[in-house]
Amino acid sequence: MATESFSFMRDNLRKASNLPWLLFLATRAKFASRDPGLWVVSRRSGVGDGPLALAIEAKSVDPSIRIVWLTRDASDDQLAISQGLEHVRRDSKDALQLCLRAGVGVMTNGFSDLRGPAIWGATTVQLWHGAPLKKIGQDRLEPAGALRRLIRRVSSAFEKFWNRHYRYIIAGSETTADRLTSAMAARNETVVVTGDPRMDLIPRLAAAARLTLDALASERGIAGQRYVLIAPTWRDGGEPMVLPDQASRDLISNDSQTIVFVRAHPHSADIRSLVDMRNVIALPPDSFPDITSMLGGFDVLMTDYSSIAMDFAPLERPIIFAAPDLESYVASPGLYEDYESFTGSHWHRTWTGAFQCLNDLRENIALQRELAGISAAMGARYHPNGMVGNASRVLTLIRNSAVAPA
Repeated sequence: MATESFSFMRDNLRKASNLPWLLFLATRAKFASRDPGLWVVSRRSGVGDGPLALAIEAKSVDPSIRIVWLTRDASDDQLAISQGLEHVRRDSKDALQLCLRAGVGVMTNGFSDLRGPAIWGATTVQLWHGAPLKKIGQDRLEPAGALRRLIRRVSSAFEKFWNRHYRYIIAGSETTADRLTSAMAARNETVVVTGDPRMDLIPRLAAAARLTLDALASERGIAGQRYVLIAPTWRDGGEPMVLPDQASRDLISNDSQTIVFVRAHPHSADIRSLVDMRNVIALPPDSFPDITSMLGGFDVLMTDYSSIAMDFAPLERPIIFAAPDLESYVASPGLYEDYESFTGSHWHRTWTGAFQCLNDLRENIALQRELAGISAAMGARYHPNGMVGNASRVLTLIRNSAVAPA
């Protein structure tokens, strides 16, 4: 099932069209009395990621903190319950009142995770959903056109105003901090390098992730020793990117030791060209909203420009990169660094080449070591604090902060 394609510009224009309501919420928030012991947390894609890691840490350190997850739907409710979290539907009146009283608000996409300006004045913590390789926010390159330039100018001004209300923007590394500072036009003191809390979930949930993948394979009546995740990033049109030719399909279907799991980005179409194969299993975002927590269960990652590469890299396992549309992607939205350097000069112009590399990887020990080494270097650069203690550092930062307007 395809989902609505997302764009930062449309998101900002949607906010601008709702300006009277947002001004009303901002006014109410300005005079709100806030409780430092009440936290509201959420993310656009559902329960999981950095907010979940931080909520788990906060509950273990200080059970007196009331943490309420703002959920999207019934499945989200169940995920919150499974984590022992109090939950309220995000679009309810109760959620609005909670946002107007909370002393802390935690999000991954933006204030729309937490009822917009209703949370302004709390200690607002932006746990951005991944270290960006593709340019975002203020840095994003748009296609040419007078109308697009005008819209961009208006939405850019709105976005800068919106982003000024973050108290903290959390980064996993200095490299990521520089990009987020630029993309969000943020004050330097707002962006803090603590390590990314979402990384704590990877080793903690690795065994459970593997069991989940085992169960999915068993349901299909298949078994394998190597689990591969294919996870390309989104395009504005939402179109699927992985379109293997017959030779690639043969490589996959003839490999009895490998099971391929396909993760379409939440804002992209499903990758229908693969999931009709016997040893390929889809991981729909609606059913598996938090792919980060499952990364420890995979042996190999295949992707293009997605930040999932940086999150997987600290595991020091092979990553296979494919970038068939590199030139057009560099033109818009753009990349923060040269792709050749980012991938350690090991990437493929076609997905066919990537699938051949996956096939070669089974027997080629030298290739396994080379790709694992590239991952290790990437992990050290983007997540120098590793996969332990990141949520604890963010919690300390929050607890040392007074509740005051950003």
